[in-house]
Amino acid sequence: MKNKITNIPFVKLKTISGDKKITNIYVYKNMAFLSTSFGIIVINLDKNEIKDTYFFNDGINTYANYDIAINNGIIYAATNNGLYYASINNNINLVDFSNWQKNNNMEVDGIIDKIELFNNNIIINVQKNLTFNTYYGNINNWTELNYLRGININSTNVSKNKLLISSDSGLYIINNKFNIENYISAYEYKKAWPMQAYIDNDNQLWIADDEEGLVNYISPQEIHYYCPEGPYYNHNYNIEISKGKVYITGGGYDESQRNLYRPGEVILFEKDIYHTYFNYSDNDIVAIVIDPDDPDKYYTASWGNGISCWEGNKVMKTYGYKDNNHTMQSIYVNEPYIRIADIALDANKNIWVINSSVENLLSILTKDGKWTGFPLGNIFSKYDTKTLLIDKHNNKWIGLGKNEGLLVFNENNTIDNTSDDIYRKFLVINEKGEIKNSTVTAITEDKDGKIWIGTLEGVFVYYSPQNVFKNSNFYASTILIPRNDGTNLADALLSTNAITCITIDGANRKWFGTRNSGVYLISADG
Repeated sequence: MKNKITNIPFVKLKTISGDKKITNIYVYKNMAFLSTSFGIIVINLDKNEIKDTYFFNDGINTYANYDIAINNGIIYAATNNGLYYASINNNINLVDFSNWQKNNNMEVDGIIDKIELFNNNIIINVQKNLTFNTYYGNINNWTELNYLRGININSTNVSKNKLLISSDSGLYIINNKFNIENYISAYEYKKAWPMQAYIDNDNQLWIADDEEGLVNYISPQEIHYYCPEGPYYNHNYNIEISKGKVYITGGGYDESQRNLYRPGEVILFEKDIYHTYFNYSDNDIVAIVIDPDDPDKYYTASWGNGISCWEGNKVMKTYGYKDNNHTMQSIYVNEPYIRIADIALDANKNIWVINSSVENLLSILTKDGKWTGFPLGNIFSKYDTKTLLIDKHNNKWIGLGKNEGLLVFNENNTIDNTSDDIYRKFLVINEKGEIKNSTVTAITEDKDGKIWIGTLEGVFVYYSPQNVFKNSNFYASTILIPRNDGTNLADALLSTNAITCITIDGANRKWFGTRNSGVYLISADG
């Protein structure tokens, strides 16, 4: 049926050793042949059902299939153990792996990840001993395309009787005598990174480029670029919104606190248009706060180089390892590595900063440009900090990693007088006195003033956060979801999920982002 998507869930649901990655799809008559990490799946397109599965397993090893081609009644399979082939016209049982033959020509033995048919020849790309080689021929006779030796091939396809080979070095257009008819390594002054190419009915060349989007290459002097509206990179870590402007940071770090080394990127989405700004002296921007009076002015935090002040698309100042006029600290002595996990703006437009794994866990940059550090790491320990929230009582809630719980701080509106500061560190303990997972990854305050926290094992809520410094027993409440199965049992909300973020919408509903299970929306009362 046209204009309809049919779900075929059997591969996903089937218990199979190893992964289930699908690397290619080849359509032949009314069948779709899916190359997978365990063999080939054949789908009947008329019935939308799986017809056969060919497991490439010789009793000892399972071989991944990367590509397929069918020609003159022979099916060819490119695998990580070489080239296999079999007849599809003689009622041969291809489910039986012994009915597949391997091409034993040692010249083309290796990992074969691409296969194409061109001018009555088979084209294969072979990886062997960490080198790349491309051959054409048939089962008994192969000829290497020497001009492609050592070049990583992204795709091979035939269009208008031309063999188009997209590679890391450029696009090769090859005629039926296997001579290079055209070679495109650049567009004007830009290096070409072709992933696939196609020649249309008007003999115009179209290139899917990894950097430039869709390229219509007419001649070296006439090139047109078509790039869909969107961010420059597919990276995102933190999102903030102010007065119709959506800001996204593109940095990050892994679970072991190691940098991802993503460019210092800020993405602005405004009036259906994306703008990408870069701080080229920075990496891994993980947090952003926006001036409530001027959405063109904002501050970003970096996992490695402190914080930067922006106006529009320009960095006006960076407080980091090149500027010692601040109280943030590097985790290494005499080495520049200032890891800022989060930043927040208080009601007086002061910037609060949590600094991971150092003595000055918390610092403030006042609106008049003065820095003050609070050496909470001396009092407690040099904790891994995760997230920061300033609540309506002006308490600073700091989520800690490694099962260390929460640290709450209040300077009593006297930044320069540390003698009246109050603070408390505690684990996540429920109403039964049970210590729960205390790696706190998300904190937010709802419209009723309740504090919601996310951990590696679900969600908890503090209904009376104003008592954080008053009650010796400060418990977190668990949201219980009844099973409604007659057992009178209930389960803790998202207890098997690692929570990555929490936000509150205008109706006081809670949105939870999770590491592996997507996004959940719950009602205002949980």
